[in-house]
Amino acid sequence: MRKARLGKTDLICSILGLGTWGLGGVYNIRGVPVGWKSIPRSHAESTIRAALDAGINFIDTSDFYGEGRAEELIGQTVPKSTEVVIATKGGLLPDFDLGTDNVKRDFGPKHIEEALHGSLRRLKRQTVDLYQLHGPASMSVPDETWETLERLRMSGKLRYVGVSIKSRQLGDVNLNSFLHNPLVSTIQVKYNLQEAVRGIALDKADIRNCALLARSPFGHGFLTGKYASPEEFSKDDHRRRKVPAKFLEQLGLFFGNVNAAFQCPFRSYADLALRFVVSSPVISLTIVGATASEQITDCVRIVERGQLSNNQRVVIYDIARKHFVEKP
Repeated sequence: MRKARLGKTDLICSILGLGTWGLGGVYNIRGVPVGWKSIPRSHAESTIRAALDAGINFIDTSDFYGEGRAEELIGQTVPKSTEVVIATKGGLLPDFDLGTDNVKRDFGPKHIEEALHGSLRRLKRQTVDLYQLHGPASMSVPDETWETLERLRMSGKLRYVGVSIKSRQLGDVNLNSFLHNPLVSTIQVKYNLQEAVRGIALDKADIRNCALLARSPFGHGFLTGKYASPEEFSKDDHRRRKVPAKFLEQLGLFFGNVNAAFQCPFRSYADLALRFVVSSPVISLTIVGATASEQITDCVRIVERGQLSNNQRVVIYDIARKHFVEKP
């Protein structure tokens, strides 16, 4: 697995990372699913081991995934002697904003410090390589929190600070604010074919010394072409309520039109989706949310097929914009 340095850090990471939201399993808040389907413990462990065996040395998690279960899984599965970069996140709360299904957030210094220490306990580590604020707007992070993060960095509790931001923040002042924050080393963003317009904006961004981490290259699995209906997901799987209108029916048309535009067609929906993301000129690392060891094998094989040219990506962008309607 090819490796590269993450921005201005000294972290040398594989170009694929393992995302663990799905490994956290079922999680509901007030009866509303915010987690994934139930997954046997043995499957979750074998997925992590398969990633490590394949040369993936970056694992992304959060204290929110399975209400801490994903972090506990990593802490119990990944030996401390293993050379792996652990990235986690904090700031989400197990509740909703009044009258909405938007998860509450707290980026105050007290909560963030407590959250980090909780993550370290579950991960069974003295320090975390990358600690990310989970979904903040730039104006929602008090100056005191940045000061607290710097103090925690100096004390050895964390090595680097990052942010994982929502898609709607990519086109406004928030992205630039984080890019110019000297404490922020990485910015995690949602990047996939479904959000082609935002992808174009990112490809042209002046990322300076920050490393951009791409999440959700398969759009929670929808871009793999494996699902024909949201009914295929259990009622306690958050994906059941997240299929955009007409998206699944448009996906087949999109894939057909893309293959018609190239002499060498793509082998699968997943092949197209993942190679498109890892070929971005600004993406340092792509996080794949696998929940089975076979998925790890498939992703590694896809990446080994090589990157797409800029001209190929432009053609794919144009077709994607005609088929997928993005949320405002």
